[in-house]
Amino acid sequence: TWLKSTVSGVCGKNPSLAIQPKLDGSSIEIMYRNGKFHRASTRGDGIEGEDVSVAIRKAKGVPQTISVKNGDVFVRGESIISIADWEKHFKPEGHKNPRNSSNVTTSRDDGEGAEHLNFIAFNVIADGAKYATFHDKMYWLSSLGFIVAETHVVSAEDLPDYIASWVNKRAKFPFVIDGLVVKVNNESEQEKLGENNNRPYWARAWKFESEGGESVIESITWDVGTRGTITPVAVIKPLDVAGVTITNI
Repeated sequence: TWLKSTVSGVCGKNPSLAIQPKLDGSSIEIMYRNGKFHRASTRGDGIEGEDVSVAIRKAKGVPQTISVKNGDVFVRGESIISIADWEKHFKPEGHKNPRNSSNVTTSRDDGEGAEHLNFIAFNVIADGAKYATFHDKMYWLSSLGFIVAETHVVSAEDLPDYIASWVNKRAKFPFVIDGLVVKVNNESEQEKLGENNNRPYWARAWKFESEGGESVIESITWDVGTRGTITPVAVIKPLDVAGVTITNI
C-alpha cells in the first residue's frame, strides 16, 4: 500500500529501494563537531534525549575522530549487544534479553559493560554533504570508520522475495532484529517525498511475525476478573521466547 499510494507518484512503479535490518537495541545519535566526538544521546522524543556519551564512547564501531574537520556531523544508529556476547556476559547475570541489556548498559553513567556494546550506524546528517543515493551515504559512513547496518538495494518488484529470504537468515543473524527497514534509495526522491513530525514518507518498517515456540499444557486454571468475567488460563511447561520465560497463557 505504501509503495502504491505514496511512493509510486514520485518514484514511478518500480523504484530502487535500500533495505536494512531493523536492529532491536537503543536508538542513538552521535554528534561530531569539527571532526571530534562531541556528544551521544538517545533519540528520545525526537527533540530531546538522554546523554549517553560515557557508554557510547566505549562502544565498538565508534571512532573518536573522523576526517570531516569542519562543521557538525550527526550519525544515527543502534546501540546493541550481540547475541553471543549477551549469552556469555549478561544472561548468566539474569538479564532477560539482549535488548534490555543494551538499554541498561547504554544508560550507565559509569560505562560499566560498555565494551560489549556495538554501535551500528544506519543514517547520517552532515553539513553540506550531498549523496546521490542512500547506499552511497552508507558507503561514506563506512569510509569514516563506522560499522554500518547491512544495506542491500533491490527493486520494488523484487521486494517480496527479498523479505522472504530473511525468514531463515534472521535466526542466523548475530544481533536480534525484529524486521526490516525499507527506504527509497534515491536521495532526491526522498526529499520530494519529505516527512511529517520526524516520520519520513520515504521509509517504512516491515515487522517480522512474533517469535513463538511449542510447549505442553500442564493444567488449566480459571481467572475471575473484577467484573466477574471468567477466563481460562493454560499453565504450560516454562518456555523461553526471545529471552522471556512464559508459564501462563
